[in-house]
Amino acid sequence: MSARSRDQERAVYAYARAAEVLPAGRDAYKAAARGFGANVMRLGLSGALAVLERERERERDQHLSGVGDYLDALAGSGITGIIGNAGDAGAAEDAEPTAATLPYLVRALETAEYVLITRELLRVATWLKRAAEATFNAPENGASGAGGDDGSGGAGGDHANGADRAGGAGGAGGRTGGR
Repeated sequence: MSARSRDQERAVYAYARAAEVLPAGRDAYKAAARGFGANVMRLGLSGALAVLERERERERDQHLSGVGDYLDALAGSGITGIIGNAGDAGAAEDAEPTAATLPYLVRALETAEYVLITRELLRVATWLKRAAEATFNAPENGASGAGGDDGSGGAGGDHANGADRAGGAGGAGGRTGGR
């Protein structure tokens, strides 16, 4: 009966979208999810969406769908501000952006809306990344032949990175304490 926060809504949405990704597209989806935030910070939202558009075109040539699924997830996340501009893309005013129209709509935004949408999409992207990492590395997904190799390798890499960080923090603490 209690209302969900926006962050809870984003989490529910992200996990639902991750569950819909076919096994063949999971690696590409996860790679897109991991790289999107950094690309937004480095290239801006329009640049990051252009990277996804280019990767989606490459996928189409190979009949894959991971990056396309990720772009669909971003577009379908219910971000406010873009929907009002859907008429500019030739769509109905109340239509939700799609993977095909999202980059165009973002590029058509005024500066204030662009900044707001960038923040909102980064928040959504954070949950999409968390959901992909949690869902695609889950033990039940590792039961298949290829998924098990990818899932166990990814988990081992994550643990190694965590151990490196822990060692680095201890080393830095030791140097600071010695001064």
